[in-house]
Amino acid sequence: MVLGKTNSLISLLIPRQKGVLTVSKVIKHTVLDTETTGMTSDDRIIEIGAILLENRRPVKTFQAYLNPENRSSHPEALKVHGITDDFLRDKPTFSEVYHTFLDFINDSTLVIHNAAFDMRFLQYELDRVAYPVKLASICPVCDTIKLAKEQFPGQKYNLDALCRRFGIDISHRSLHGALK
Repeated sequence: MVLGKTNSLISLLIPRQKGVLTVSKVIKHTVLDTETTGMTSDDRIIEIGAILLENRRPVKTFQAYLNPENRSSHPEALKVHGITDDFLRDKPTFSEVYHTFLDFINDSTLVIHNAAFDMRFLQYELDRVAYPVKLASICPVCDTIKLAKEQFPGQKYNLDALCRRFGIDISHRSLHGALK
């Protein structure tokens, strides 16, 4: 797993008696997913789901459905997530939730399947609200697609395939959602 900058690891280690090292700081990971109206830079995030892990244990969740501000989902995207314009009409906009979201992910490594996609859309949204910092500069990112490709070369590495490989039952799920 990615722990961030090299000296972050050093700061986690504190000498104990007789030279034994121990971890003294909580290690935080945020497992994150988004759903969007489509694939282009004009598209918008309509759902953010995240689970904060401390020392690999879930401690809290963040979920927000977002009004895409007059941007409808492309038919192909709608087939994936099933989140309709009517459902999103009364939801907050990204500009109304981004401070809460940034507070939630603060000081953690983001764990994202296909990180390039989610990070690109999160940055598009942050740019739209004129947030002055690049998300990648505040949170290190661990891309689980890269990990899956390394661990299972030549095999399928989408989330459904990985769930099957690890015996996770997804039979109850017909659509993708950020926390489903």
